[in-house]
Amino acid sequence: MSERRLRVLGTSSRVPTRDRNHSGHFLAWDEAGLLLDPGEGTQRQMGLFRVSASRVSHILLSHFHGDHCLGLPGVLQRIALEMPGKRVEIVYPGEQEHVLANLLDCTLHHADVELVRRSVRGDQADMDLGFATLRAAALDHGVTCYGYRLQEPDKVNLLPERLAEFGVSGPLARRLKEEGKVEVHGREVVLGDVGVRRPGQSFAYVTDTRKCEVALKLAENSSLLLCEATYLHEHADLAQQYAHMTAVQAGELAAEAGAGALLLTHFSPRHNDTDDFAREAGAVFPGAQAARDGDEVDIPRPARPFD
Repeated sequence: MSERRLRVLGTSSRVPTRDRNHSGHFLAWDEAGLLLDPGEGTQRQMGLFRVSASRVSHILLSHFHGDHCLGLPGVLQRIALEMPGKRVEIVYPGEQEHVLANLLDCTLHHADVELVRRSVRGDQADMDLGFATLRAAALDHGVTCYGYRLQEPDKVNLLPERLAEFGVSGPLARRLKEEGKVEVHGREVVLGDVGVRRPGQSFAYVTDTRKCEVALKLAENSSLLLCEATYLHEHADLAQQYAHMTAVQAGELAAEAGAGALLLTHFSPRHNDTDDFAREAGAVFPGAQAARDGDEVDIPRPARPFD
């Protein structure tokens, strides 16, 4: 299954509204399925928008405020029903291990899921997921809260005409791609001689934070930045007070980071219409979109080669 797409399950902060569920997003990345911050009602949203619980291979929790984790018990129990014994990796702030324990043990059920815990502690952690590298970095939210970045390794496209020019073919070409250099008739050939290096796809998730340097680093040159925009500019004082961002700040973050695309989420329930969020962010980052529950967004493919 080759698919790299974000499915929006919920876009409301704090409480659900008539039109927006609690926070929740599902990132399909080829065979892997990463569920981000399942708030209350996520299990229902997955059924509504045709995201099978059996597709979930990883769960990423940014922090343990209720709008980001109250749906976890139901999702795990649904996985146990649909695919008993399935292996699921969960990444979460290790400082609040007791909160995770409470969520996992809050009802009577058959816990038939092989749950692999990956706790994150400190300012930053990098994890090899096999198909990509996951970086977790501590944001500025007043409580321990991590943003995430999924990064595919860079790729090299070999150019047939250059391979022929340097006499590289067959197994030698494969070895060159794996090792970075080969010797042909006593002459060393390196990847740069016959190929173009292109950045791998990347996805950044920045939520529940003030605009900060860590968020900028996570978002740097990301293919898609999924970013909170809890408030409009008129409520910038509230954003600062409650450690969130405005739509303008999210647009500024994407522009400064050189993100390929920006998708806004985590809107305050005081706003029924999210078009204003897209307009405010779009003034500084053209093309910014405000996510709606049920949206599907493809992860853009980087087109430019490295210099």
